Formats: sequence, C-alpha cells, structure tokens
Amino acid sequence: GFGAFISDRDPQGIAEEVGSWLVDDEKLSKLSMAAKKSGAPHAARDIVKSIGKITHKWLQLNEDRIRLNEETEKLKLGMELSMDEEEDVEVEVVLTNDEGGVSTSS
Repeated sequence: GFGAFISDRDPQGIAEEVGSWLVDDEKLSKLSMAAKKSGAPHAARDIVKSIGKITHKWLQLNEDRIRLNEETEKLKLGMELSMDEEEDVEVEVVLTNDEGGVSTSS
C-alpha cells in the first residue's frame, strides 16, 4: 500500500499518521514509489489538499459561530446592530455522510 485509511472524523489520527511519514525518509520514499506504481503519483498532494479544504471549512464555521455568538450577546443586552450587521448573512452548512465524506450547502 501507499498510505493508510484514517477517518476524516479523526483529525488527530490524520496528523499523527502524516507526521510519521514526514519524519521517516525511508517510509516516505517507499510510500511514494508505491503510489507512483499504482497510478496515484499525486496521492500525497491530493491528501494535503483535502486536509487543507476541510481545515478551511472548519475555520470558517468557527469564525461564523464566534460572530453569531457575539451578535446573540449584543441582542441579549439590547444593543442595536450596526447597518453592516443587519445585512443578510449567508451561512454555509457542512454535512458529513456515513462514509466520512464532506459536502456543503449554503
């Protein structure tokens, strides 16, 4: 094989596995050669891109959650929202399917 399966629901496990590849030059070389032989020469790049996309989605969700919590507190305190804050806000919803894949809707 040229990698390992770790569910995207286990980011710590993904980080540990990928980290172990990066500190072991011999293992990384073997994985790379196996990926090329199996017709997946860009497997590492694809994995990193996938991790980056998922990370970006979670970052955006966390930023939205923080902003919405701040607005909720303002409303609880009876503070008026500024004109910018009254504009419609698009919220992106991330759904995880049974296979651990991620899809989005807005």
